[in-house]
This record gives sequence, C-alpha cells and structure tokens, in this order.
Amino acid sequence: MARWLLVAIVFSCLLAGPALGQFQEVDFSLKGGINYANMAVDPDPGNGGSILRFGGGGTLGMNFSRKFSIGIDVLYLMKGTKNSYRDGGSIVHREVEFHTELDYLVINPNFRLQPTSGRSTPYLTLGPEIGILLKATSHTEDDRSNGEKQDVKDSFESTDIAINFGAGLDFPIGSSNFFIESRYSFGLTDVSATQPDDESGAKLTTRGIYAFAGIRF
Repeated sequence: MARWLLVAIVFSCLLAGPALGQFQEVDFSLKGGINYANMAVDPDPGNGGSILRFGGGGTLGMNFSRKFSIGIDVLYLMKGTKNSYRDGGSIVHREVEFHTELDYLVINPNFRLQPTSGRSTPYLTLGPEIGILLKATSHTEDDRSNGEKQDVKDSFESTDIAINFGAGLDFPIGSSNFFIESRYSFGLTDVSATQPDDESGAKLTTRGIYAFAGIRF
C-alpha cells in the first residue's frame, strides 16, 4: 500500500510541478458530503444497487488565472454496493440485501475551468482518481436485523483507478467563500482480487455520484 501511495503522491507532484512558477495564488479548501455508490459487475447478475456512503477531506488549489486552476484532493472516501435477493420459499420469504463497503484514501489531481466570472462562479472539473484501499467489509441486512460485519479486504485489490468529472458553484457568504459541487466517478480497473485463471470470478469496477459542500480559504 505504501508503494502505491508514494506513486500517487509523485504523480500529483509531477502534474503540478512544471507550473509552480506560474500560478497566481494558492488556496486551500475543506469539503465533505455523500457518495451515492455502486459497482459495475461483469457479468451483471441484475440484482445490484446503490448505497449511500460518505466522504470528505481537503484540496490544495493552484490558480493560474481567473478561469483555470489545478487542485489536488486528498479524501477519505467510502465506496461500495449492495445486492438483493430472496431468502426462503415461494410463500414465506424475506428480502435480504448483501452490502459490500470499501473505504479508500483517494488522491485526485483535477483540472478546474471557470468559464465565467462574477460574484457566484460556476466551474467544471476533470481528473484522475487514485484510491488506496484502507478497509473492506460486508454484511447482510433484512427487515428483521443487520448481520455482523465481516472483513473482506483480502478479496479486493489494494488500489482503485478511476476518472471523475463534474461541476460546482463558488459563492461568497460574508468574508468566506463557500462552494457546492457534484461529480461522477467512473472506475477504470477491476477491484476484485480474482486470480487471472479463475474464469468464474466477476469483474468489479467502482461507480459513484459525489455531492460535496465546503469552504475555500
């Protein structure tokens, strides 16, 4: 895990490094919010669904002009999915959900474009997302009780590579600058730790809709 963390940090620095002498100002922001998380499964069993998870962290922003900046997000981000099935006979049965929850340290260098300027400023974002797996658990839920969480970290890869894009709005309140933003994250790598020769294993890629709010300093 440490090796991949180092690679992610170096990658972020290389992205920002050539412009260190050119940006006009640096800002820092704190953000938090929700992730409407899911996973794409191949082959798709048809019983998957999204779960509501959370995330937050900070961003170092380098502003090159009023319209263009680069930010480096460092986030604790929760991802996952659920699968639903019926347990019991055709007459007496119960609906059961199997939840898989993955927690990541995410490093996300991103480009930010502000097409207009004004008191309230909309912006667009795009960038790669490098996630280092910190924890993975699974449990069942039904209308009677919730099952005990099980550690399943060994069933997943230590990293998740994705790309995300979205939009946001900066707006001042008093002497502070606040923002809201939403992003869609599209996983590019299989996060299941299936062996290459295991033809029965499913390919899993993360998906997520992020909604964050924060303050910029």
